[in-house]
Amino acid sequence: MTRKINRLLVTVFFTLVILGLLLVVKGDTGDQGINFQTDLSTTLGGPFEGSNSTSRYALVVALVKNHTFFFSTDLAKFAAPDVVYYQGKYFSLFTPGVSLVAAPFYWLGLKFQAPQIFAYSVNLVFAVFNLCLIALITRKLGANWPIYLLSGFIFTFATNVLPYSLTLTQHPGTTTILLLSLLITFREPTFSTNISLGILLGAGILFDIPNLLLLLPVAFYTLGLHFSITTTRSRYKISFRPVFIGFILGILPPILFFASYNYQTAGSYFKISQTIGRTEKVTDETSAQIAQEPVPHTPLEPQKLALDTRSQLNGLYTLLIRNERSWLYYSPVLLVGVLGVVLASRDPKIARFSILSLSIIAANIVTYSMFGDPWGGWSFGPRYLIPSAAVLSVFLGYAFIKLKANLVFFILFLLLSLYSLYISSVGAITTVLIPPKIEAETLSTPIPYTYEYNFQLIKKNFSGSLFYNTYLKSLLSSVSYLNYYVTGLYIVTVSLAVLGLQPYDRH
Repeated sequence: MTRKINRLLVTVFFTLVILGLLLVVKGDTGDQGINFQTDLSTTLGGPFEGSNSTSRYALVVALVKNHTFFFSTDLAKFAAPDVVYYQGKYFSLFTPGVSLVAAPFYWLGLKFQAPQIFAYSVNLVFAVFNLCLIALITRKLGANWPIYLLSGFIFTFATNVLPYSLTLTQHPGTTTILLLSLLITFREPTFSTNISLGILLGAGILFDIPNLLLLLPVAFYTLGLHFSITTTRSRYKISFRPVFIGFILGILPPILFFASYNYQTAGSYFKISQTIGRTEKVTDETSAQIAQEPVPHTPLEPQKLALDTRSQLNGLYTLLIRNERSWLYYSPVLLVGVLGVVLASRDPKIARFSILSLSIIAANIVTYSMFGDPWGGWSFGPRYLIPSAAVLSVFLGYAFIKLKANLVFFILFLLLSLYSLYISSVGAITTVLIPPKIEAETLSTPIPYTYEYNFQLIKKNFSGSLFYNTYLKSLLSSVSYLNYYVTGLYIVTVSLAVLGLQPYDRH
């Protein structure tokens, strides 16, 4: 009987998760029905507000409608400035992974006259999948079902992955690839698991070049498992398991495809678009203008892949401490995950996994701290660190396992959760485009460089939610909508936390 009740509760939980995501999907309606399906307006708060989404969407359109990687002039204007002009042709500045996955969704959406909604739904699918993966990994660390679902829920709704799940950026997909890779490490390396890991690493590169550095700790960890050392009569014998060849076989197809893509676009198997740089021939002046809001289309992302150690100190400060982007201000509930990493490192059963996870987080932070743009352009929170937030969410569950009987910890967790849910939700309902301080202060009309900008917008009754704009705008203020939305999320959070206190059967 108890198991039946638990299954019913889990079903209700996932229904609420899907509903929670749908309630903040970006969009609006007009005389022609749902906006943004045929018009490519870059209105603030809409799905095309950021060029890191529009460039990928332009590639989706080019792939499905024109069967090419190259943009027409109109698509190039729409994708600008994240567009490359080379040898007389326009193409995306970004790697093609996200667009390739979104293309079938776009094609299906054409059948329902909602191509943009369907294309962007790929990241909603990744969001639900990431929640499940975090739950699976946390379960392996000893959590019962309320706690492992809580871990996934916190990542999905209490970090900045929520607003980015409504875009067509690489972050949710990258997180899926990382979590799948981590899940594989719980199994003994075999030929098939090595093939899977190779495919994931190759797919990660297709999603974003820096994913190579993010996934290297998993690759090295797996490689190390194939070596064994034995001693016989004071002699050391090193053995290597040849099944590692599966990793090579797995990574080859995506790498060969990427090389072919580079050859078609940049004229070389080894030249990628980021090394060519953005074009100056198509500017945001020819794109649709953002209505009455000072929103640029040009993020501060570097045009080349070089990492600058001279920028590292400022980058670390921006990502970890400064109120512009850091977890401390946007998702302080992740501090519970940091505590979980510390506790897990003392547990001999999972110490290796905790060290591997810590190395991934370190690689993520160190890599992006050396970028010329640790802010991620005009963005909401530390978007580059979303994969690390997923890993910390796993250890948040572990910390909860160890400390749930501590009343101070329990209350602190609930308070940090409420704050984090509120911040992520206001970003999802309004905009992800928050300028770095160095740009915000130089605008003709200065705006805040923190989430205070989102609160300014919502107090003006601004909303980017399709559901709210279609059904509730004339009945409810956007502030009230935000409050009701966060209240619903918080009820789920508290319910799972309370259920997690009980000795439920993990299965």
